[in-house]
Amino acid sequence: MKKFIMFVACIMIMTSSGFAAPVLVETFDGTDLNPLLWNGDGNAQVQNGKLVWDIPANGTTTGGIGSGIGSVFTLSGDIDIRVDFNFEIWPANSGIHVASLALYDNYEWMINAQRFWDWGRQSDIGVINGTISNEIPASNTSGKYRITEIDNIVTAYAWDFNTESWKTLISGSTSAHEELNMGIGFWGGPFSAPIKLTFDNLTIETGTIVSESSAVPEPISIILLGISMVTILFKKI
Repeated sequence: MKKFIMFVACIMIMTSSGFAAPVLVETFDGTDLNPLLWNGDGNAQVQNGKLVWDIPANGTTTGGIGSGIGSVFTLSGDIDIRVDFNFEIWPANSGIHVASLALYDNYEWMINAQRFWDWGRQSDIGVINGTISNEIPASNTSGKYRITEIDNIVTAYAWDFNTESWKTLISGSTSAHEELNMGIGFWGGPFSAPIKLTFDNLTIETGTIVSESSAVPEPISIILLGISMVTILFKKI
């Protein structure tokens, strides 16, 4: 049984993106993820008003960690999602690590905005179903991501601190989706030093926000990032 999600911290009518829509503002207050909003895999924590991945060093072992949270609610209509991220601890030589904002349809279709950190070299990229945009070099360890779907055109953006405007990472058309989930994720490894990644100030503006009282989607994790990361890793080799 589905019902409109009216119990979130902040839902209102706004037109900042050109269309009137409900708005969900998630500031990650409290000490745990809100189970009415999110399904997590246990690795993400809520600390001091932020969503946190605090990853210890694992020496020089191979392999990586994929972790994330996925929305219990679904989105429909025009969509505009924004979030801030920050690599608070970011050793230059500590393996590959990725911060990702995603919009997806039952893991069969997805668009990601990602900060890709590759042994000291970092860049912003957009990914649609494994198709990767050109890399845009990044120098800040913090940033802002945005994903929109308007009239079946999906676009991933990153904030340009120099021009103080959104820069397009990737854009494309997609067939109509009745309901979509969104998620925030992390992938990385191996870690020769600890990594700490935080997200905050998540804003979702959309035509409809609906809660799912039965079929709860899995959190975004290595499954969600799999298409993107496998493609990226093969591209880098």
